[in-house]
Amino acid sequence: FELTETDMMMQTAEQLMAAKQYEQAAEQFEKVVAADSMRTDAWDKLGHCYVELRQFHLAAKAWKRALAIEPDNVELMSKLGFAQVSAEQFEDAAATYEKMLRLDPNSYDAHVHLGFVYQKLRDTKKAIEHYRKALQAKPDDVTTAGSLAKLQADAGQLDEAMATYRKAIAAAEGDQARRLRSDLGKMLIAAKRWDDAAAVYGELVEQYPDRAAYQYNLGISLMQAKRYAKAIPHFEKAIELKPDFSTAYQYLAQCYNETERYEQAIATIRKALPKAKNKAGLYCAWGRALEKEGLYDEAIEKFQMAENDPRYGAYARKQIERQRNLKQREKMMKNR
Repeated sequence: FELTETDMMMQTAEQLMAAKQYEQAAEQFEKVVAADSMRTDAWDKLGHCYVELRQFHLAAKAWKRALAIEPDNVELMSKLGFAQVSAEQFEDAAATYEKMLRLDPNSYDAHVHLGFVYQKLRDTKKAIEHYRKALQAKPDDVTTAGSLAKLQADAGQLDEAMATYRKAIAAAEGDQARRLRSDLGKMLIAAKRWDDAAAVYGELVEQYPDRAAYQYNLGISLMQAKRYAKAIPHFEKAIELKPDFSTAYQYLAQCYNETERYEQAIATIRKALPKAKNKAGLYCAWGRALEKEGLYDEAIEKFQMAENDPRYGAYARKQIERQRNLKQREKMMKNR
């Protein structure tokens, strides 16, 4: 058996590829396919070299040429789809993976990548459909379950998203389970399902008591559920763990106000003000504390500190008017 010149070029290219000299290898494979354009193996390996060189559009071209020779080669389709996704050619990738499904309707690889591709193309309905089918093939695929749950939440399918997260958390371990549980909690906060969010962050705080963000989010969930007394120790713990956590001070002060601990609210705000970048929320909480103590003029001064803030300005101006009305009412009562 005598090697042809093309065979020898192929051997040289493969040796360069094995030595991870991908640029030189790609040049040799290009020479091989120029001499013999029907060599699927050369097109395939050329595609791999271009992936290693991060030239995904060239990798896609190489695998397209390979598929022109072997149009029903599912493995080559999978490689082409990967290159197209990496090159952000999402519509082309969708067409490639859809063709894979026509050859193998239960392909996990095709379904999971179509889920990602349709997510990028903002076709949420199709993305959800393909992620679900991918999970039918691999029920314990925690990463795909997490992606599906986020899409379900974005689509307003909150109960389905919760169920998907719960299944993923049960299948996950260690840090991955922690991150999924945290994502579930964030979803529930965004959906204003405060009791459910409190339950999730309660689990996280029990496992990870020294994470300030979890203490804070549990505090937020409890506060929004009007369970102010229960929220207080979690805001306090968040501040203990992260002394410059200015929003935690603000909501702690708010909870003190709601539980009629006005002096503690004011003391908390005084402590927070030097640390806070945006002080408007703190001044509003201070104004509310002063109102509860009947100090309307002082309350007005604090609300005035926030009346030009983009976020709190409208609230502050409304409260200024409220303090004036309360002051006027008190004056009328005294004159009776």
